[in-house]
Amino acid sequence: MSRNISLIGAGRVGRSLLSALVNVGNNPVAIVSRSSRSAGSLAEMVRAPLFGEDYSLIPETTDLIILTLPDDSLESAVEVIKKDWKYKSGTLLIHTSGIKESSILEPLRECGAKTAAIHPVASFPAENILPLEGVHFAVEGKDKGMAMDLVRSIGGIPFHIDAGKKALYHAACTFASGYLNILLESSLKLMGEAGMEEARDVVTALAKSSVEGWNENGVGSLTGSIARGDVESVRAHLKSLENSEEELGIYRILALKAVTECETKGILTREKAEELKAALN
Repeated sequence: MSRNISLIGAGRVGRSLLSALVNVGNNPVAIVSRSSRSAGSLAEMVRAPLFGEDYSLIPETTDLIILTLPDDSLESAVEVIKKDWKYKSGTLLIHTSGIKESSILEPLRECGAKTAAIHPVASFPAENILPLEGVHFAVEGKDKGMAMDLVRSIGGIPFHIDAGKKALYHAACTFASGYLNILLESSLKLMGEAGMEEARDVVTALAKSSVEGWNENGVGSLTGSIARGDVESVRAHLKSLENSEEELGIYRILALKAVTECETKGILTREKAEELKAALN
């Protein structure tokens, strides 16, 4: 079903999500953003007739309003929309926060709106449009069925998440995405200190092979000193990191976690695990 879509927030997620929806036949009618320039740029791309900073630009003919705003801006946006509500009953309101629950949209249900939250589990580029076919979306809310259909319409893969667990879910996403980036930056820094120039490709290739191995075999794909139970190598690592206090702390925490996982999975004997823990502590 083709919808008249208005977008609030022309950032990374908004650009990719609206583009995907337009590509499958939906009609963009208005784009509102804190930056008229960003709104205008996206409006030109998807051929939306209305754009700017004022919420009043969103026409009455809108069937779907998507809020791709920073988490801290959602509540005030809902207040403005409710105050100036002019949309037909059954208009669908969706936000894309990974941590805020759909209940933040509850005041709009009093106006006759349908509500849900969708969160694309992906890292969005700063400039380019991210294709959303095959991307997983966490979905929750009283009208999650409508939201799931919307996700499926662009080739996304929806899955249900309990609203009360969203903060934990979002923290989990941070481990797999944001904090992974920080680990790669630490690796690149240490490569440089070891005298390697232009090591980014090396770090990237190593990370890709590790992710592929984990996807196929979980912790069983772990390689390196911990998996081998090589205590002397671990001691050498610790000594080499003595002048890199932050990286030393990160190494200890992750290595201890790796020892626990390897012992649990039977990769390490209890005796070898205890020996490694003693070295790390």
